Amino acid sequence: MPREIRFAAFAREVTTHQSIISYNALVPKIEADADGTALPYRPPKLKLRPLEAYRVVAPYTSVRFIEQAKAVVPLAIYLVLFQFFILQQAVEDSWIITAGLFSVMVGLMLFMKGLKIGLMPFGEIIGNTLPTKSALPVVLLVVFLLGIGFTFAEPAIGALKTAGSIIDVTRAPYVYSLLNDWPDVLVLVVGVGLAAALGTLRFIYGWSLKPFIYLTLIPAIGFTSYMMLDPELSKVLGLAWDTQTEHRQLGDQTEKQILRVVVPAVDADDVFEFIYFETGIDKPHGGLILMARVDNFVPLILPDDIPEEDD
Repeated sequence: MPREIRFAAFAREVTTHQSIISYNALVPKIEADADGTALPYRPPKLKLRPLEAYRVVAPYTSVRFIEQAKAVVPLAIYLVLFQFFILQQAVEDSWIITAGLFSVMVGLMLFMKGLKIGLMPFGEIIGNTLPTKSALPVVLLVVFLLGIGFTFAEPAIGALKTAGSIIDVTRAPYVYSLLNDWPDVLVLVVGVGLAAALGTLRFIYGWSLKPFIYLTLIPAIGFTSYMMLDPELSKVLGLAWDTQTEHRQLGDQTEKQILRVVVPAVDADDVFEFIYFETGIDKPHGGLILMARVDNFVPLILPDDIPEEDD
């Protein structure tokens, strides 16, 4: 035996355990019927203890849960710090919020897994099979319809319709009409479907991206310049370029009145409802109302026997 040995070889030898197992111990015993015919083997149901089940599932789920936690936890920390240092308010119902964040991470984990084992294989089958069995116009039509369907499924479309319902038609008629009368038409005509079809053609024929940029950006800049000269059409630019402008027209932005009311917690809901309906906040452009808990305050109760002052 050599006197010198590498440490890696030594660690391998001392940590390796070999056991000789007979093959007969790994296969079930063959049973036969009265005629000598071998009976089919039905393995017993696999039984795992809770600890063994945890050791099987934990590595699989922990990696996927941590991926979603990395996306949710930093955002939650930012919101908590913003509320604590900027708004100077304590986080109420922290246990409920924590349980909600945990549910969000679990839901995202299951959602992503469902996409990978459900929708993504389905889309791959369509993408691999459809071009081989259908002509190019049929493929482009399917791509166009899928783009429209994805756009309708986008939650932002519903948010735009909600925003359009509170716009004053007398102040921004074009924006009101676009968001209330023409949102579906805009999606069908200039939605993601057309872009998806053109993108498919670009990949098939190897077209450069620059002509598409020039053909879309130059007319867009031209229309924008023309609309900026019209006081009514200029109000649509914020919606067209997906940005905030002074012509949002979601309410009167010239003057704001802020009223703070402090009431006991038992009366908060009743007072909130009274102010909400009596001041017209439930109507478009009626204002905003918020309710929050006051941590530190001193109630002042005037005595009943204060004499009235003479004029």
